[in-house]
Amino acid sequence: MATKKSVRDMVKPKEIPETLNDHIFYSLTLTDEQKDFRDAIYAKDIDIILCKARAGTGKTLIAVATAMIMYEYGLIDEIIYMMPGGVYESRQGYLPGTLEEKNAYMCVPLRQALITLGYDPNRVIKSDISIKEGACITAQSDSYIRGCNIGDATHKTILIVDEAQNYSPQAMRTVLTRLGVGSKAIVIGDIRQCDLMTGAANGFTRCLNIFDNKEYARRCELKKCFRSRVADEAESI
Repeated sequence: MATKKSVRDMVKPKEIPETLNDHIFYSLTLTDEQKDFRDAIYAKDIDIILCKARAGTGKTLIAVATAMIMYEYGLIDEIIYMMPGGVYESRQGYLPGTLEEKNAYMCVPLRQALITLGYDPNRVIKSDISIKEGACITAQSDSYIRGCNIGDATHKTILIVDEAQNYSPQAMRTVLTRLGVGSKAIVIGDIRQCDLMTGAANGFTRCLNIFDNKEYARRCELKKCFRSRVADEAESI
């Protein structure tokens, strides 16, 4: 029986668009701010995108959607979705199950985004089963990232660093110094929802300052909350 081809298998190089301006983009209606975020991710000459965004603005959805399009066009070879383990590390170790199962609860935003985009998370996120079916997303915390490489010139990777406001400067440095040539980092967070100890230094804020005005970096901001009126007003608590 013939193997079902993925979108990636069927796309020809000449069909890869220079921009996503005319792309159907999963039939999502984007604001100008969201389009700027999408375009920064898709841009060839941008290595790191820093997105400062309120809760409910679609930051994870846009990041995952654009990364998946780039994977399907063959522009990247892998997506790594990373959540901060340090804030919850003491509690994470007591959870039952394998390391994969311990990390699963932190990947709910990723799974929800994939479902919205029409993907089955169980087939797209790598596991012992799905990896045999060509899964393309590695979902993990940053707890065991030290010493690892994230992508290189022959294996281009998009690293999505979610909830970046919960990384200490040391943790953020450890994560971003893993990034190889030809790969891209998307760092997204909301500094108003920081779970670090009161007064603790914030790695996301440091990144916003360090990469400001670098030609290979782009800073984006999402201000409009789409979740609900309650979620929108709750920002002022």
